[in-house]
Amino acid sequence: MYSFFYFQRPSPELSASFLSKLTFFWLDPLAWKGYRRALTMADLWNLVPTHTSAFVVPQFDKHWNKYLVKK
Repeated sequence: MYSFFYFQRPSPELSASFLSKLTFFWLDPLAWKGYRRALTMADLWNLVPTHTSAFVVPQFDKHWNKYLVKK
């Protein structure tokens, strides 16, 4: 099984401009590559750290637990 961190390809989203992030222009090269041929794990970028489950789940749990206490 492959790991996203095996290839160490930083996401272009990290260096994209505000307009590029807003319109997802940073994703165009990957979309075109996927249109031309099947993507492999080597074609993919690492996730932005704030999009990983290690970052998102603790925040979700904090808010979910507050909601459960209210109910």
